[in-house]
Amino acid sequence: MAAAPVSRCPACGYPLETPSCDRCGGTVRSPRDGKAPAARRGAALSEFLEGFSSVFAATISLLHDKAYVGRLTLPVLANLVTLLACFSLIFWGSWSLFGGLVDGWIDADGWLASIVGFAGGVIALVLATVTLWFTAPVLIETVLGPFLDPLAQATEEAWIGRPSPALDLGFWPSLVQGLRAAARILGLQLTLLVPLLLLSLTGVGALLATLIGAYCNAIVWFEIPCSRRGYSLGERRALIRGNLPRAIGLGLGFQVGLLVPLFNFLLLTPATAVAVSAQYFRLDRRG
Repeated sequence: MAAAPVSRCPACGYPLETPSCDRCGGTVRSPRDGKAPAARRGAALSEFLEGFSSVFAATISLLHDKAYVGRLTLPVLANLVTLLACFSLIFWGSWSLFGGLVDGWIDADGWLASIVGFAGGVIALVLATVTLWFTAPVLIETVLGPFLDPLAQATEEAWIGRPSPALDLGFWPSLVQGLRAAARILGLQLTLLVPLLLLSLTGVGALLATLIGAYCNAIVWFEIPCSRRGYSLGERRALIRGNLPRAIGLGLGFQVGLLVPLFNFLLLTPATAVAVSAQYFRLDRRG
């Protein structure tokens, strides 16, 4: 038997317990200009660009807004350690796999071994970079979720104008739901990884692979505002499908951020958490 639809506040998205939302009073406003977000979707290109730029605009907010003072150190350290660990493991695994494939075929003391060893390092570096490009979001968000929630809460409070704790689903139900969703998304990304790697070798294919990766990124990152409001994975996917240009723009912004030195290992993940928390209020949620 299907569960009954949850009645949600059209402004903040949290479940309604009374006809008038006790959490936001029925109104949210941008902390930048004090305006309420538009009730309807805008032009697709405009929403795409806004979603894309939101990741980098959030970086400025992180560094300058008082709301994030004292909440940035742990997310930055966790982002650095997680990305370095993921990259190192993928690089080591790729290099070991390549070495195992050529072991026994080449004289270990010959000049060819040096060339093959160098080529193996380059191939491992490329594979680690591309693999991280497509699978980093779900790995990072799953590990860093507890570190990013204070940033999400600070962003929501800036929009709502009052304290906004996450919906309390209970520790174990929340943990199981989050891990189940992460496993499904990671399974999808691993299934698509080889086709995406092959597509990346061609011009049109590279564009298609990038858009698919951006879509997967959006599903992963909207876990932050959606889990705070008790969305299921199906509801999250439906929300993203209804706001595809903005969602893909944000996902692509994260992918581009992965290529920016220092920014990727320090501020990318916290900035994306802030961006997606703010962009949620701009989504068309009427469906």
